[in-house]
Amino acid sequence: KGDFWTPQEWMKHIKEFFGGIDLDPCSCLEANHRIVKAKRFIDMEENGLSEESWTENWTEPGRVWLAPPNAHFKLWIPKTISELESGKIKELILLSPNRKLGNKGMTKFIRKWVEASCQIEGRGLFIREDGFSKNPADDCYTLCYVGNRKEQFKEFFESRLGVSWTRG
Repeated sequence: KGDFWTPQEWMKHIKEFFGGIDLDPCSCLEANHRIVKAKRFIDMEENGLSEESWTENWTEPGRVWLAPPNAHFKLWIPKTISELESGKIKELILLSPNRKLGNKGMTKFIRKWVEASCQIEGRGLFIREDGFSKNPADDCYTLCYVGNRKEQFKEFFESRLGVSWTRG
């Protein structure tokens, strides 16, 4: 319990950039229905961290939105890398608290996979699991992008959410 959903303003931009989300591997029915609107989501009961592949039944690469719970953030990085190595993820945006960016696993993920990022200006209002009340973020956040549209990502998010960077 104590889950928070990504601020609606941020999700609006993420969905616009992607043109739709194929998968959210750590969500719930209510958050997906109200905010994310992914074609498929994995909830806590299905457990996105299980050994089963997120993309096992995909016939073509898809777009993944990933906002792991802060308490279990580091567990999601190896699983995300494994899914990326499968070659079935076309694009991925990972929402990371800035304080997690320097963690050993996250640093490895950034060096190998992240093509662009956007440090979101300000602290968004995360939506509580009741779907209505809002809670200010206790940290600043960064969107980490994996995919082949890094320049488009930089331009798109820099004009909407904050300072962006791309890999040389």
